[in-house]
Amino acid sequence: MDEDSFADWEDASDGAPVDETLEEALAEERTLELESELEQDEHPRDYNAELEDEEEEAAPTSEKRLKREIRAEALRRLEEAARTESDFLTVVDEWNKLDRNRERRERDYENLRGDVPLEFQAVPDPKIAPLWMNLPRFRQLC
Repeated sequence: MDEDSFADWEDASDGAPVDETLEEALAEERTLELESELEQDEHPRDYNAELEDEEEEAAPTSEKRLKREIRAEALRRLEEAARTESDFLTVVDEWNKLDRNRERRERDYENLRGDVPLEFQAVPDPKIAPLWMNLPRFRQLC
């Protein structure tokens, strides 16, 4: 074989840009998470003020419920009245805003354990610990 036949092969260094873009995306995601945590620390939201208390809930029409219904009706009317591209972009922006708020609420209240599966680092044939300690339902408690 001659040296030229190996010229078309990809080196391990050829895959580096993919890894770099992945690392950049992960770094950007971590930065956004840290910024949102910092914002939450600097300006904590009073979720109790956003929720209805027992008195408001018992009332036939609470102020917060009315505001929520008015916003939903306004969005529905905006969707129905959209005719141009800019109108549709406005509707999409409103839906994106609602999604961001929903995701923020989920992030603030979820017990995030990461993307690591619960079976990660489970001992396949344990010698000391019992086998049931490897079960995901037990590992969630630890």
